[in-house]
Parts: sequence; C-alpha cells; structure tokens
Amino acid sequence: MNGKKIFWGIFFILATVLLIVSQVGSFMEIGFWSLLGTIILLAVIIQSAIYRVWFGICISAAFLYMIYQEPLGWPDISFVVLIVAAVLLSIGLHFLLKPKKQHYRDSSHFCYMGSGDGWQEAKHSDNEDDNDPEMSVKFGNIVRYLHSSALRSGKLQCSFGNLEVYFDEAALAPGGAELFIECSFGDTKLYIPKHWSVEERLSKSLGDASFGGKRPEPDAGSRLVLTGNVSFGNVRINYV
Repeated sequence: MNGKKIFWGIFFILATVLLIVSQVGSFMEIGFWSLLGTIILLAVIIQSAIYRVWFGICISAAFLYMIYQEPLGWPDISFVVLIVAAVLLSIGLHFLLKPKKQHYRDSSHFCYMGSGDGWQEAKHSDNEDDNDPEMSVKFGNIVRYLHSSALRSGKLQCSFGNLEVYFDEAALAPGGAELFIECSFGDTKLYIPKHWSVEERLSKSLGDASFGGKRPEPDAGSRLVLTGNVSFGNVRINYV
C-alpha cells in the first residue's frame, strides 16, 4: 500500500470520527470553521508524518492547540509562544531524526534518497560533475548554474532559505532525468529550458508548486520529472 492510499484512508477515518465527536459535550462549542480547520490540520499532520516532515507536524499541532485550548480547558498559551516553540521543536527534530527516505528508479540506476546525512545512492556514489547534482541550503541562499552534459538525477534540499538552480546550459540524459526536491519553509526556483517537458509529482503540505511563463511544446525525450515534498514552502518552475 503506497503512502497516498495510507494518507487518504487515515484522513477520512479521522474526519468521520471528528464529525461525530464534535456533536458531543464541550466539542459542540468549537463551531464549523474550527472543525474545518481541524480536519485540514490533521490532513497536514498525517501527510507530514508519512514523510517525517517535522515542520508540518509541529506547526499544525500548535494551531490545533490554539483551537482546542479553550473548549477543553487546556493551559492558556499565547499564539506567538506556541509558534516559536513549534519552530524550535521542529528544528531540533530535524537534526536528531532523519526524514523518511524516498526512492525512485530512473533509466540508469536505482537510488535511495533522503536528506542531510541520509543521502545514499545504491550505485554511482561519486558526483564529479553536474549530471547528478546535490544541493542543500539551510538559513541561507544558494544560486547554482549547472553545465550538465547528460543530467540523470538530482537532489535539492531547502529549509528556511532560498535555492535557485539554472538549467539553461544543461542537457538531459537520453532517457530524461528525475529531480528530488525537499522544500520546507523556503523557496526553490528552477530555471528550465523551454524545450524540456516537466512532469511535476511533488507532494504538498501547505506548500505550492507553480509554473512561470508559457509552457512550450517540448522536444521528444527532453523530460524532467520532479518528485519530493513541499511543506510551508514554494517551488517555482520558470521557463527560460
């Protein structure tokens, strides 16, 4: 059973339970909009938990505490303190616990992918050129110009920062390429040649992925697949 099926299954079960208990006792004081917000926040927590995205889990939990502290008589904690505590906790968990590894199979080799110290590759462990680039930025900015002769795969990680990658002087491998992106509380901008076909498969938890400029007719074989997670961040694909 894949992650998406697990997510939607748990989500609808919890939504059902929540709708029923909302009609009992102190839950009746919450109201429709608070209930709707609860369902959305639970969806974010579930999806973030599947991929171990601590930012999504902690901040969503902080908002849930704000919703239920008065109806359930929990200690009164200010919104600012809750958000700061959630951010600090998520940063600590991010350094202590490795995110869940992703995997994919491309035309040349099989890779296991995570982030930070968790990056591992089954075969080509060397990275002497830009054909298999790896970039990571935390609390900063990185601008990278790739000169790939046959781009096969890549790993991009951005947390509380800005990452810009230019592919306009790069060439794809004959079978195309797959790029794994993990963006949390940051912005990732990709500048893609107009003749490339981009297939966006990113998983989003209160994040967004968008295209800039007119999407032209792609050349046959020039295919770039984007996979990974976007939580409280933005991935922008710009055609150049």
